[in-house]
Amino acid sequence: YSTRREEQPFFFRHLVSTLYAFKSDEQSCNWIMEMFLQIQALLAESSNKEKLDKVLYLLDIFILAVVVLSGCAVLLGNLDSVATQRKDRFALFPESMQFMCEHIFWKDQEAKIYEFLYNLYKNSAIPEAYAAIFKNAIICSRNKSYFDNKGIWTKYVGMRK
Repeated sequence: YSTRREEQPFFFRHLVSTLYAFKSDEQSCNWIMEMFLQIQALLAESSNKEKLDKVLYLLDIFILAVVVLSGCAVLLGNLDSVATQRKDRFALFPESMQFMCEHIFWKDQEAKIYEFLYNLYKNSAIPEAYAAIFKNAIICSRNKSYFDNKGIWTKYVGMRK
């Protein structure tokens, strides 16, 4: 699907309705953590455009999943908007990530999630539109207990590429 852009809205619509009905924190957490590994592996070898397209496709799925599983998708009034409008997903992602990390299964993964977002932000292959929402998600989560640990926030405070 990463190369067949015309079919992505169809897939995203079905993914949104499945995730919305699923709502299982433990399984969804495990699924997204596995997706992190796939994205990192592809980024490690993203020297060609095809691999970067796959990374961006997986990032779109990740962003969509976070917005839906956090419960923020309902703020748009209908789930179809989340599935079809990238700008809507991008607008909701930073707050959605913060809400997602409040759930019990996600609290254990908080450090990995913020490291992952930080590494995506710093990666020069990631387009600016994606990097900006990853940065905003970290900034939006500034008051989380994870950042209270000595020296943690200072790593993120500059957030310059």
